[in-house]
Amino acid sequence: HEPLIRGEGALAVPLVAYGHDRPHTFQYLPPPEDGSKTDFDALRAEVRQNLASVDVTLEEVDLDGRTVLATTGSFYAAEKILDDAWMRELQERLDADILYASVPAKGMLLVMEADAANTAVFLAITQGRFDDASEEGTELSPLPFLVQDGEVVGFARVTPPTPTEEKPKRKGIFSWLFGGDA
Repeated sequence: HEPLIRGEGALAVPLVAYGHDRPHTFQYLPPPEDGSKTDFDALRAEVRQNLASVDVTLEEVDLDGRTVLATTGSFYAAEKILDDAWMRELQERLDADILYASVPAKGMLLVMEADAANTAVFLAITQGRFDDASEEGTELSPLPFLVQDGEVVGFARVTPPTPTEEKPKRKGIFSWLFGGDA
């Protein structure tokens, strides 16, 4: 396994686990027995080649002029987030500089142009689908990612706005009772 986002300062989670899909189980790849380092470049290349052969369905959903692309139709549709060619194709289709992408449920990848006007919509769609999937037992992650040029480059998050002016102080029970400032 390795972190999904690589590079200096990257978080160590979420992780991408590599293995072989067997008819009735998934077998994770163990570390090399000789103590050598895992060749993640070779693993990623093999994964991308395998994912390129996965047939999926792409559905375009229009939400009042905002487009969401949903990749479904395969048990491995969510894993298409690791298929750099597929992600570049979606980025080109949306004519976007950067994408929001999420894998809220097994077999589903959601993508939308990353811009301020789309943030709340994308977060709500992702969370809603994740909540539905949680009831079904197929949930993966409510975390929205940022994808650029086919690669996951970060996470999308909303931070509450910082107050621009100080809120008026409310008088507490002691102030009311004793007529002072408490």
